[in-house]
Amino acid sequence: MRFKFTKTSFLFAGVWVITVALAFFVGRQLSFDNGVKGVDFSDVAGVENEKLPSVEELIGEGSFSESEGLEYFGEELDTVHPGSVVPSLREALRVTDPVKRLQLLTLALEGLDSSNVHEALALLENRPRGFSQTHDLNLLMYSWGKFDGPAALDYAENDMRGRMARFATHSAMSGWAANDPQGALDWTVTNDSEGVEILGLVSGWASVDLAGAADYVIGLEEGPERSRAVGVVVNNYLQEGPDYAVAWANSLPEGDFKTGVVGNLSRQWANIDAPATAQWVTGYADTELGERAVPVVASQWAREDPAEAAAWASSLPEGSSKEKGLSAVANRWASTDPNAAGEWLNSLPPDPSLDSAVDSFARRISSDDPEGAVSWAESIIDPELRSDSVTKVGQEWYRQDPEAASQWVESSQLSAEVQAAILNPPPEIPNDRRGFFGRGQ
Repeated sequence: MRFKFTKTSFLFAGVWVITVALAFFVGRQLSFDNGVKGVDFSDVAGVENEKLPSVEELIGEGSFSESEGLEYFGEELDTVHPGSVVPSLREALRVTDPVKRLQLLTLALEGLDSSNVHEALALLENRPRGFSQTHDLNLLMYSWGKFDGPAALDYAENDMRGRMARFATHSAMSGWAANDPQGALDWTVTNDSEGVEILGLVSGWASVDLAGAADYVIGLEEGPERSRAVGVVVNNYLQEGPDYAVAWANSLPEGDFKTGVVGNLSRQWANIDAPATAQWVTGYADTELGERAVPVVASQWAREDPAEAAAWASSLPEGSSKEKGLSAVANRWASTDPNAAGEWLNSLPPDPSLDSAVDSFARRISSDDPEGAVSWAESIIDPELRSDSVTKVGQEWYRQDPEAASQWVESSQLSAEVQAAILNPPPEIPNDRRGFFGRGQ
């Protein structure tokens, strides 16, 4: 018999969810991503060693025509027959073209059900570890969650370990929520769910009922979990279009939730179109929302065009938002071109509104030019901020060159308290990097 490849409706709808969840994983887990061509899976329990068409026959020229679809095993059907899921997966894993490979994987997983899911799991779990294996397993968990969320979640919790278990839980819950939001929600309530289960619920729910998912997130308790869920909802609104996302954000009642949404939307949209985001955020510049959103946009914009970002921040009304925006630009610009950033700051007349920017600049360059950083810190107008900034960059100087820093301290007019702090710097604190699921990665 023959099977026809048509539209892989439900899995492609969830691919972006899995991709976002795996994004930070790429840099750490790409040590093996060479595919599995040449790997023999004939020993995997339950896999039939039947004769399969070659890759060339399977993805030959013209076989991906929209009108004819992918003809596989001979009969035209909407999905792969359950009995052919594992052979189809085996063949898909031999394909090196990532687009065609994904098409074949999603086609095969359309036929996943309780009769073949464990055999398919055995096939994928016996592949070499790496990003590809993680990605493929999460596609399978998403598909499993579509037809049996409780079983998929139970497997992720009890049969998987570490990071893979968290990814699998997220994917399974996403699949369940995309198919049955109410059922998935009821399960999370009954089981007092938190963390990745809630994120998976929101991800899947938002893909089919964005307004409903947003209302649910509004009701979550304030904290890291809600902040991450806000990011998922904002991402979905942005996929509908910036105007759609902005209209939703503007419609929210004033409060902590709106503040979080505006800040998150500012960050995500600025990655796509910083000037347009800045135009929107300018309307909030003299509000508490602006104090959070302006520096986010300024920092993102300064990645691509620090001069334009600086000009925008400088044009804002006097106040906290402007000061934070200028500080964000100085910090970002100093990390890529400290000389140009220094010239920009020097071109501006001394003003207390620039103190935070000078402080950010001094701290940013202190690791490469601690002596110069001290000079910048000493130019800060506000006495309290100046003292704090001089202390921080002075401590960095002392860590690098205790003798030179000590000579400077002895000849300075600094208070005894500041001198003691510089000459006794605390140990450096390593970065606390957290991943998508809120745990150290």
